[in-house]
Amino acid sequence: MEWIIDDISEVLSVTDVKNILHQYFHEGKGKDPIVHFYETFLAEYDPKMRETRGVYYTPEPVVSYIVRSLHKILTEHFNRQDGFASTTVTVLDPAAGTLTFLADASKLAVEEFISKYGEGGKENLIREHILNNFYAFELMMAPYAVGHLKMSFFLEELGYKLRKDDRFKLYLTNTLEMEELAQTELPGMISLSEESHSAGKVKKEQPILVILGNPPYSGMSANKGRWIDDLLKKGYTRADGSKDGGYYQVDGKPLGEKNPKMVAG
Repeated sequence: MEWIIDDISEVLSVTDVKNILHQYFHEGKGKDPIVHFYETFLAEYDPKMRETRGVYYTPEPVVSYIVRSLHKILTEHFNRQDGFASTTVTVLDPAAGTLTFLADASKLAVEEFISKYGEGGKENLIREHILNNFYAFELMMAPYAVGHLKMSFFLEELGYKLRKDDRFKLYLTNTLEMEELAQTELPGMISLSEESHSAGKVKKEQPILVILGNPPYSGMSANKGRWIDDLLKKGYTRADGSKDGGYYQVDGKPLGEKNPKMVAG
């Protein structure tokens, strides 16, 4: 395999990535090459994993419609006059993939800010608002890594270069699991446990106003943690002490929902 890896490395080392992204973002009218990367790769490399994990990208027009609709709802019904650009708005994509939704929300926030207040405060908006109030969770390592790379380039396109102490708050974590990885000193595991702890703080402590995105498409999910399974089937106790019967019931009666993909032909 060594010669194959060396050959790929040589190709990548002379690739003008910034120019490619520039062509896609500007000349290609916003089409994002990275949004297709992981699903397309996984369809060839491991189609079974693609199906069980529900790795299917959301078309850009759908992403744009959802983001613009939420922006309008924020301004008209939640008294956030600047929509996604409002500094009191916190956003989470719980199944972020390569950050397609939050990249679009970030772009809309910057455009909204510039249209009202000019270019002067754009850098501060990105640093103080987008990098602080936009959150994302992703379960799989490849889209997590690609998402960080994508957001770095994307923010540069918006006019902000990440500093050494900056990071976009995309965390490698199982959204449907509340337990955190134990602290450890094992090589290679320290960063993962720190990542898990940071994600846990967001889940347990951070008030989120907007949850957006597109959950994985999978009739039989491979992600079946005990916490989320109990929440769905057994219910939970609310803060006021009252009990909820779970998400499989409505007014104490079974929901009766059927997924046509689960019905044997």
